[in-house]
Amino acid sequence: MQVQRIGKLKTADRAQWENALVTLQSRLVLYERLKNSVQPNSLLQLQARNNPAGFDFAGELATFRVDLTRAIRISEERRQGGAQLLDAETGMRLRTFARLFQAVSQSGMVAAIPPGDHTGLRSHWRNLGTVIVDSARGQLPPLPVAFYAAMSSAFAQDKPAVFNSQVSRYRQWLASNGFASEIDQAGYEVYYNRFQPFVRAIAVYAVAAILLGVAWRTRSATVYPSAVMLVLLAFAVHT
Repeated sequence: MQVQRIGKLKTADRAQWENALVTLQSRLVLYERLKNSVQPNSLLQLQARNNPAGFDFAGELATFRVDLTRAIRISEERRQGGAQLLDAETGMRLRTFARLFQAVSQSGMVAAIPPGDHTGLRSHWRNLGTVIVDSARGQLPPLPVAFYAAMSSAFAQDKPAVFNSQVSRYRQWLASNGFASEIDQAGYEVYYNRFQPFVRAIAVYAVAAILLGVAWRTRSATVYPSAVMLVLLAFAVHT
């Protein structure tokens, strides 16, 4: 493939179109990883064969929890001498659901699930797919997984009121479980991204540069201070 061939070349030895192709490929990979950070959308679309995927994350997760609860109970009973075995149909459903999220565990970029131990390292948020795959080994997935599943299903089913309700409930859960500072940080980052200080600062710098040019050519005693003030304003905006 062209990308593999170009990847072996040094950047300085590549043609312009070759650098553009490598950039495009890396951005497509990034898109795919983001696309599959909550649920395996690429795999679901492939299985649907260009039809709407129709994946009800919340419903599938509810079934998974019921099946897993049954599997855990039977496993515990067998440790105590019981003879009952998990039926093949339930076992297949558990494996199928967990297998779906292996792709998310491997490629998902978003560590969306907070740590269960609130007193531990706050940086140990986990990938949603990893949490589901690990839970299939005998531990029910934590409540945040259910919130994300409900939000996903509400979005897919075009139910904005339900989606907003789940977002609100998840915020409340985070706040009441020791993650209020993370909520504040996320809010600040959203505001920062919407405000776009660098973009605004560049515009102010451009105006200041024009005024400095005018001041230099005209030796104006009024334009120069205005230009300096604009430079200081732009610096304050983006720092």
